[in-house]
Amino acid sequence: MLHFISSFQQHNDVDVDVDVKSCDVFYVNKSFDFKPEPSFILCRNEVGDSTAIYSSNRWDFNPVRLGTTIVTVIDFDRPLNGQQLTPELIEEIKSILFILIYISSNNGRVGRLSALVLYQHFRTLRSIGLFCVEQDNSILKGLSVKDVLSNESYLSLFISGLSNSKLNLMSLILFSLNNTEQRYLNFNPISQDFFEVDYSHNQTPIIPSRIYLDLMTKLETEINFIYPFKLRISNLIKMFKNEKIGYCLESQKNTIKGLGIKNGFLPTLDDLVINAELECFFIGHYQVTNKQGLMKVFNQIQSLLKLAIHFYTGMRRDEVLRLPYECTYDVTFDGLDDTEGGVKVIPDADVSTIVDTEINVEPRMIKLISTTTKFTGYRKEASWLAPDIIKKTVDILQAFTDGVAEIYDVEASSLPLFQSLNIICFRNTKAHHLSNFDKIKNFPTFNNFLITDEDREELCASDPDRTFDENEFKIGQPWRIKSHQLRRSLAFFGSNSGFLSQPNVQKQFKHTSLAMAQYYRRNFHKLLTIFGHYNEKTKTMEIPQDHVLFEFQTGIPLDKAKVIIEDVFNSEEKIFGKRGSYIERIRDGLEQNDIIIKQAINDTEQKALSGEISYKRTLLGGCMKNDKCDDFILGKMTSCISCPDSIIHLKKLDLMINQFEHELNVYHADSYEYNFVTKSLEKLRLFKSQQVING
Repeated sequence: MLHFISSFQQHNDVDVDVDVKSCDVFYVNKSFDFKPEPSFILCRNEVGDSTAIYSSNRWDFNPVRLGTTIVTVIDFDRPLNGQQLTPELIEEIKSILFILIYISSNNGRVGRLSALVLYQHFRTLRSIGLFCVEQDNSILKGLSVKDVLSNESYLSLFISGLSNSKLNLMSLILFSLNNTEQRYLNFNPISQDFFEVDYSHNQTPIIPSRIYLDLMTKLETEINFIYPFKLRISNLIKMFKNEKIGYCLESQKNTIKGLGIKNGFLPTLDDLVINAELECFFIGHYQVTNKQGLMKVFNQIQSLLKLAIHFYTGMRRDEVLRLPYECTYDVTFDGLDDTEGGVKVIPDADVSTIVDTEINVEPRMIKLISTTTKFTGYRKEASWLAPDIIKKTVDILQAFTDGVAEIYDVEASSLPLFQSLNIICFRNTKAHHLSNFDKIKNFPTFNNFLITDEDREELCASDPDRTFDENEFKIGQPWRIKSHQLRRSLAFFGSNSGFLSQPNVQKQFKHTSLAMAQYYRRNFHKLLTIFGHYNEKTKTMEIPQDHVLFEFQTGIPLDKAKVIIEDVFNSEEKIFGKRGSYIERIRDGLEQNDIIIKQAINDTEQKALSGEISYKRTLLGGCMKNDKCDDFILGKMTSCISCPDSIIHLKKLDLMINQFEHELNVYHADSYEYNFVTKSLEKLRLFKSQQVING
């Protein structure tokens, strides 16, 4: 008997924490009767309650969504434009969605299907179903969804007039169905190449350098203004545990007359501000007159702090919003040893960036811990390096959360960093709800970022294939700051200044391929360097000693070096593999000499800094290949056995052997899966036996 795992239930074996009870496993007998029982559960929430049952006409996959935004519930009974699906069409659409979740090789066990994409598939299939309903008064009466997906004439009639985005979604469904084994389908889907889809789109524009630098200054100014008040703000929020306080006297007369402690009235907002010693804070663009205005200002401050994290880290929107309360720790790095003529030199492909060594400057870095879903299909813990201004940012956000935790009577550490503050006005706001920043278009002080002639010239130089004729880019218009602009601008200007070599851009922005890092840096050479100036005397590009991009360059490779040192130098376990065996011989030669060991560790850090060595953890141990690996991308772990850059740990090897032995028990002996796992298991066992024989 075959079993299939929902695409929402991840089975990746690297750093994954999965609730294996989130979805039922589907078993198919040899007759391939591919229809689940009506009671089959497609999704459960964190306490085990079902949120999507096959027989139900409401499927809620929010418990397994990857993003922070709520995904619309799939409602098969909901009418659209006055039309409703018939029971037969609903069952047909359910069966197709079930195939996409459990069987399609483009989704299925690989786990590439997200809750949001599934909802988009539902909308597309529902549109086809309603198209079939419309044909009831024509010669095509009785048309089914599968008829449309398998007949070119019917499909042509359906897609006529569809927008490019809807054609794209239609193509995705056909692609997934065409990557499903025919024995699981009772129809032949049309190829996704039947119609053309325009996949071209404009890149997110970089922020013009003048605006970018002004934004940096304003962000630091605002954060440094807010920071000294953080504890007082936290205490003010705690006062709202009493939901009746903070209203003006007139409102109290109409609603809560006779209650309170001061002349029959409770403290007004002005009273609370004075008691919290915040009169000097709520001025200018932070000025408030009522509780809802206070909540709005707090929301704007959270938005500003979110923007700062984007600016200095390059994190994506959901990666920032998923930051937990306790998300930082300090990172320290040893100074560089190589000096020339009183300066420390950091080699780069194009520019030598120098820092004056007369003043001892330690890179001031912290590490942010959150989760990323990019290219993984699950929430995988990841880290980003950031300068110390972000430590202040997190401290302020934590102070906000401390105040809210008092109202909810919970531990602050159990709440997200961007906990909603709506509880101040709306008591039905639940703990763990995130703040909503969708209605905040621009922070008030950013409205004076007006586009100039020079800004437009710079935009056009950054992307010569684009005219930037849209109204938002016209001279005199205020520049609207968006989170992904900050991400690309950091990569763009960082690369342009000579500070971030390509591997550094790739790691800081969590990209898994060199090609995408190059995408972010496209056309960077066509702009002038903005973060430094050329010194005619020294013939070098000089950069301010405390510049954030210098900190990024020194931080990221050394962070990778620390992983190498932890896995290679500090590990007591004997390592194998071609590169591993070589390192093992070097390690034996050190003979526990502390001075030599420290020198070896220092050499490792220097080589990581210059980009000479690389390291990534794998299912069998690690890899020091300083280039992309097709086998790694395709998941061919057994290729590590013969790879010249592999490092193999016996504990991980045993773990994979045990897992493969377990998997053999659930596959049919004649299946492809059984044969594939058997061959992989033989290779791993043979390698292990050879290592044991060789000692």
